[in-house]
Amino acid sequence: MPPKSPKSTQKKRQQDTETTTKNPEEEKDEVKRLKKNKDKREKDDESKIQSKKKSPKKKPKSTPKKTKKPSKFHWKTEKGFLFMNHEENKGVKKIAGFSLDGTVIKTKSSKSIPINSKDWVFLNDQVAPKLKEFYDNGFKIVFFANQLNISKKKLNQTSYRTRIENVGKKLDFPVQAFIATENNHIRKPSIYMWKRFVEEANDNQEISLQDSFFVGNLAGREDDQDCSDRQFAANIGLPFKTPEEIFTNKDVKEEKFSWKSFDAKEIKQNPPKNLYEPSEAKLVSEEQEIILLIGLPVSGKTTFFKKYLEPSGYIGIHREDFTTKTKFLENIKKNVENKRKICIDTTNHTTQSRADILLIGKTFSIPVRAFRFMASRPIAEHLNWVRVIFSNGEISHVPPISFNRCKIDEPLEKEGFSQILKINFVPDLPNEKQSEIFYTWTSKN
Repeated sequence: MPPKSPKSTQKKRQQDTETTTKNPEEEKDEVKRLKKNKDKREKDDESKIQSKKKSPKKKPKSTPKKTKKPSKFHWKTEKGFLFMNHEENKGVKKIAGFSLDGTVIKTKSSKSIPINSKDWVFLNDQVAPKLKEFYDNGFKIVFFANQLNISKKKLNQTSYRTRIENVGKKLDFPVQAFIATENNHIRKPSIYMWKRFVEEANDNQEISLQDSFFVGNLAGREDDQDCSDRQFAANIGLPFKTPEEIFTNKDVKEEKFSWKSFDAKEIKQNPPKNLYEPSEAKLVSEEQEIILLIGLPVSGKTTFFKKYLEPSGYIGIHREDFTTKTKFLENIKKNVENKRKICIDTTNHTTQSRADILLIGKTFSIPVRAFRFMASRPIAEHLNWVRVIFSNGEISHVPPISFNRCKIDEPLEKEGFSQILKINFVPDLPNEKQSEIFYTWTSKN
């Protein structure tokens, strides 16, 4: 096909231009139409925006929350004491008492202190079935435990409580738990927790001690830390068993054991012949003098002073009542000048601590006597706990370090004493309650 000529192309362009060109009126109408369409679109867009603002947002469908079942375990918390009860517990005559860690359970982690509430397993696969067997045979299962790590902040109390609840849930029958958390009058072998159980947690049901028993791993055997579980059972009057005797199918021979603390009954069986020696000496004097009581902490010095010396006009002076040694010695001098008979009621255990007092006696030309209290450390440690238990914890426990530091230099006449008396330990038990506590087993320290 032959190419178009330049003239024909130009003519065509001219025709196109003529067909697309509009008159002014048409152009004006077109502009109005376009503007109207634009306004309508903007209005529609604004309406959509306002509609979205007004219309509430659709909330996502929420799944209904699962309601947590109320716990059947209920706790009572007091200073140094925790008590867990199960709402279905009833009073029974036969009690199967157990210690917890090392007896019924142990840590899953093999650590001495549980790391969390899930760190536990039964001691062996016989424990749960055996406890259920006791329960089915009419026994109430009650745990009595010492857990000092709670007060030492090495074990979280909430975590420990959850741990005990988990044990109870796993057993799936009602149990109770009594936990001593401090080193005080509540702690085994004290029978405080047992008394609380009898008085408050067994519906006033009389208990048959001979048909009940207590099981614990601290039984005074060679590798046992102490004998507190066996002592706890003995203080109550319950038959005692070890975990090996209860939770194994083997015949376990009774192992040798030691009580590992002072037996107060020895004093009842072998009382001293005299209160003091030499027996012919006069205990009190009509003349002015200074008496130094020398002995371990909690060895009966203050009780002796109040019973035998104070009624005869002696004034008691305690080193602990003065902030400085100087003030202490000044007070002694003041009372000597006032012609008072003086008793220095402190340990006075070193030759050096006694020297300044002996010098005062020499300066004022008055005699100074030494009363050496012969109560041994086991007796003093026993008296320490008797005092704590009798006061229901109002009197604090003297720590072992106080005994460790009290190395007694035996008093000698060459120090300047006019006389030295040995005071034998004779229990002063004015009432039945004190007597009952004194002749029970107590902790070693």
